Amino acid sequence: MEIRSEILELKKLGVIPNHDDDSVEDIVIEKFENLLGSLGPTINKDEGEMLILIFPKESCYGLEWTLLHLIESLFKQINKFEYEELILKCNSPEWKKLLLDRFRNSKE
Repeated sequence: MEIRSEILELKKLGVIPNHDDDSVEDIVIEKFENLLGSLGPTINKDEGEMLILIFPKESCYGLEWTLLHLIESLFKQINKFEYEELILKCNSPEWKKLLLDRFRNSKE
């Protein structure tokens, strides 16, 4: 599958910083916001493999929710086993738990 340039740029930027990280310049947050906002409502599996690794530790001005919704757009595109495997790769324990909880609740 083709990976969009915006996803590759997000991968280069790395993990989204926490909102309380004073060492991060506003321009970096704006880059994350613009890139995530430009993706539209869905991603493909290969893009999800990259994006699952950039969740902030806790939160960053709502960007984590945009990222969560992009990951969740894969729920109906890939099988449930692949989706759960993807979630387990999440770099943030907090967001991994939330993704897993939402996934498991959807199966009930």
